[in-house]
Amino acid sequence: MKLCLNVSALALLASVMLLMTAGCASQPCPPRSNFVSGKPAADAEKVKPSPLQLIVSLTDGTRVIGETKLTSLSLQSAALGKVVIPLEKIRAVKFSANHESAIVSLQNGDKVQGIPGSISLSLKTLLGEVTVPLEHTTEIVIQHSGRRLVEWNLLPFPRNSDWPGPQGEPATVVPNEVVLRGQPVRTKQTYPATLSFECDVTLEKLAINNGCLWIALVPEGSDPNLNWPAESVVVELGYNQINGRDGHLNINHGPTAIRLNDTPLVLEGGKPYRLSVKLLPDRMRVTLNGQAFEAKGMTLPFKACHIQLMGWQPANTWHVRNFTML
Repeated sequence: MKLCLNVSALALLASVMLLMTAGCASQPCPPRSNFVSGKPAADAEKVKPSPLQLIVSLTDGTRVIGETKLTSLSLQSAALGKVVIPLEKIRAVKFSANHESAIVSLQNGDKVQGIPGSISLSLKTLLGEVTVPLEHTTEIVIQHSGRRLVEWNLLPFPRNSDWPGPQGEPATVVPNEVVLRGQPVRTKQTYPATLSFECDVTLEKLAINNGCLWIALVPEGSDPNLNWPAESVVVELGYNQINGRDGHLNINHGPTAIRLNDTPLVLEGGKPYRLSVKLLPDRMRVTLNGQAFEAKGMTLPFKACHIQLMGWQPANTWHVRNFTML
């Protein structure tokens, strides 16, 4: 795919710098490779095929899911020439109605708009090898093979909440992204007590003096119209000051709150945070931007659970992207 970018060299260079420096502000960030590489496009053919799936949405409303040997997408920039974006760094490619332009969304939330060229899109599906006509494609979402897609139900503001303020708005769910504005979502699926998942979390901006994102593991069969039951286990990422300081990463279980971070976090608006949760037989491990925290003895007190997301306070807007079960 060839894209002629409608952005200035300065804007593109700024995007590259942002990708190199994204991470938790209060912890040293490990070195990260650029999402955009200046290597010639021909080099992509030498790369070992990536274990990725493409979820392709077509103009007639159907979807095709399959593995691809495609390793990267090339871009043509007037300032930088031909550059390469590894496929694993791309979240989605959305085409305009006339296919004269496309928006490439990167895993960290950045977006690049350009003009697409022709490409032969071949997928290995359950029905065998298929070639998807690009002119009938509306969107391509990138998914790691072996990871399970998550489907969400929109939930109302909890009926038994004693919150006296505004109750926010229903969440918005699009492929690989949930936008939370005070009202929760819950997985349609249930998962065992040894679950493991990861996601990218971004607070759009700090709109209120304090706030948090809750990821609650709620027992199967609990009432979706009410607050989660007391036996639920909840991961909480939040801040306590309007400047984002005094941030925290907690695990809450009933009246017990386990503070995972020894030093306060600084939560910044617009910055993506990579969050993963793994339940082990004798403990729970939460990883934030590569730094792992463990809560020994923390396990689920039930055999199966739903995962429920809720952003707080309702004035805040949280983006949860690439939520996948491992």
